Amino acid sequence: MRRMTSVLAMVLVGVGVAIGSAESATQVNVDGFGDAGNVVTGPTVVFGSYLFAGTLNLLTGGEIWRSSNGTSWAQVNTDGFGDAINFSTSPTVVFGGNLYANTLNPLTGGEIWRSSNGTTWIQVNTDGFGDAKNTSASPGVVFADFLYSGTQNNVTGGEIWRSSNGTTWTQVSSGGFGDANNVSTSPAVVFGGNLYAGTQNDVTGGEIWELVPDIPIPALTEWGMVVLVLLLLAAGTAVVVRRRRAVGG
Repeated sequence: MRRMTSVLAMVLVGVGVAIGSAESATQVNVDGFGDAGNVVTGPTVVFGSYLFAGTLNLLTGGEIWRSSNGTSWAQVNTDGFGDAINFSTSPTVVFGGNLYANTLNPLTGGEIWRSSNGTTWIQVNTDGFGDAKNTSASPGVVFADFLYSGTQNNVTGGEIWRSSNGTTWTQVSSGGFGDANNVSTSPAVVFGGNLYAGTQNDVTGGEIWELVPDIPIPALTEWGMVVLVLLLLAAGTAVVVRRRRAVGG
């Protein structure tokens, strides 16, 4: 009994030391930014001189807030970008001098919005990339001069889309990488010159996929074509001369 008491005392002392050495934390917003409907919020990205945060609000739609000092916050979008079914929104990435934000919309499909100044927003994709089953769109990483976005699709599997200008999008992966159980995909990080994406798979377990960058074929300029033709002519002339010498010899 005494031994158990001593061990328990040591554990409690250890916990006390751990708690005592932890960094202090201070709340820097009012709960829900003053709206209890904002049940989830979190800072996500720095753009310009502001810290941005998004919210999840199932009543009036997700909101975007920003702060210049980390303690005073102002909302910079209309709730749900004017659609209450845009339940959540989160500013996630800066690309080409613009800030990009995503939405979750289980009715018409996820949306991508962007802003050049952090306050004025325009939508830059079609809802769900043309498929309402893509209930979320999540631009998250820049790779090889493209902005990449993942989706959640509980029917055919999550997809990966990319854009070179932030407005024209192309799908670059099959749904769920060929497995519909990969219901969401998230291109997340660049490492070793390649892009890595994760999946949610509730059946066999989440997966990590590696995307290798495109290797463009250099385009020939007009001068390049001239040089190529001259080289081909020179090579042909050399062959003819060799054949004549062979015949003459």
